[in-house]
Amino acid sequence: MGALLGIYSVSRKILNKTIKKFLTCHFSLREKSSASKILRMHKISP
Repeated sequence: MGALLGIYSVSRKILNKTIKKFLTCHFSLREKSSASKILRMHKISP
């Protein structure tokens, strides 16, 4: 029982790490795309 709990907690830690990584990557990509959109808008308008 104790070993199972240990494995579960470790897997949860790994899962949380991967989720955080994924979220940060996703948000940075979204920010980049929005920034490029803003730049494009500025280029269009004189």
